[in-house]
Amino acid sequence: MPKTSDHHLRAAHHSEQAAKHHHEAAKHEEAGAHDLAAHHAYLAHGHGEHAAHHRVEAAKQHADHCDINAKPALAPVASKKPAA
Repeated sequence: MPKTSDHHLRAAHHSEQAAKHHHEAAKHEEAGAHDLAAHHAYLAHGHGEHAAHHRVEAAKQHADHCDINAKPALAPVASKKPAA
């Protein structure tokens, strides 16, 4: 499941970046720099969206992996011969 792990790592990275931008936005808001605060809030939102996307993709791939492993092996179908 390397793709799933990659999506988890990317989601974590984007979540971390979103948190940093939220923190920066709060600092600028307190200082009265509303334009900079809005810019960092915008960036935080974008990173949050990317993190959500990667979490969804990781979940999809995990579900696909589980579906593949959960399918039972097909047994050969016996041919039905009419009773004579």
